[in-house]
Formats: sequence, structure tokens, C-alpha cells
Amino acid sequence: MEGTIANRLIRRIVLKLEAAKMVIRFLALFLLALFSVTSNAQGPKGTLTFLQPGDDYTIRFSGDVDLFTKSKSSVAYGQTSDGQRIPVTTSIKHTVTTFRVIELGPSQWTLLEHPAVLTEAGVWNRKLASAAKLVPATIEKLEETEEGQKRLEKLRQFSEESVETSRTWVNLSHAIAISPLPETDSQPRLSFDISVSRAEAK
Repeated sequence: MEGTIANRLIRRIVLKLEAAKMVIRFLALFLLALFSVTSNAQGPKGTLTFLQPGDDYTIRFSGDVDLFTKSKSSVAYGQTSDGQRIPVTTSIKHTVTTFRVIELGPSQWTLLEHPAVLTEAGVWNRKLASAAKLVPATIEKLEETEEGQKRLEKLRQFSEESVETSRTWVNLSHAIAISPLPETDSQPRLSFDISVSRAEAK
């Protein structure tokens, strides 16, 4: 009698476990289907589907992100109007603001191309900004005048400047602004921040 009761209890437990397995299997399939629908709605590569691999963009990061900024300082000696010799500190900040999108990863991870040496940031920014302007509409407009033709020649020279590059995976959730490069001409130049201050004498 006791053996029969024990067998019944074991059988009930087994049936309950089988039912629980079926519920878990159903939930797993449901969650998998839900994830698939969500992923397709966001795009196969994540949420930054407005970015196109191979295209160039201006990307600005918040001030606490200095991955693409290089500062250099040097001390030289100047002279006051009365002939006094004083130390002067010059600081130069090179910041990469233009990037080429190479690949879109999951979520907001993006493989970006940038200058391998950050002190080349100004040349790189100008190179990509110039190349973006070499579109039929801008070329046609510049070719209308002699000054425009000279400008067009400069744009082509800038766009062909040689810069050694590197690639880095970056989470663009840290970006505060992303925009395509303008195609209208706005005289791209080398750009970096320079500050000069009187050094404290030791």
C-alpha cells in the first residue's frame, strides 16, 4: 500500500516537472520571437541605422571623452617691453572631429576610421571635409569662375593628402552630435586650439 502511494506521488511530481518544462520551453520560444521582431524593427546592425558604412561624418563627443584629442605643451622664453626675459607656455589641442564609418556593430558600437597620429587631426579633418565637397553640384558652381577653379584645385589637393589611419570600435552613445559632412564649399582649413600663457617661474 505504501509503495503504491509513493509511486503515485512520484508520478505526480514527474508530470508536474514535464508540464513545467513545456511552459519554460514555450516562454523561451516566445522571448526569442519577441527579440527577433525587436531586432528587425531596429535594423540588423542596431539602432544607428542612419549611418552608412563608407561615408564620412562629423562626430562630436562630450567634454569628458578625450579619446580623439591630443594636447601638447611647450615652454619658450619671451621678452617684455623692458627687456625682461620670461617663460611662456604654448598649448596646442588637436581634436579629430571627422570620422569614416567602417562597420556598424550591435547596439551603438561603430567601427570608426581616424588618423593614427592625433596630431594629424587637422589635416585629416580638412581632407575629409574637402572630399565631401567634390560633388557634381559644387564642382559645377566652382568651375563658373576663375577664382572658383583655383578653389576647386585646392579642394582636390586637400582631399588627396596622405594621412596614416587607424580603426577603433566606439560606442556612439557618448556622442553629442552626429552629422553628414556639408557638400557646399566653406573653405576648410587646418583647425586646432592654441593657448599661450605666462609660465610660473620656479
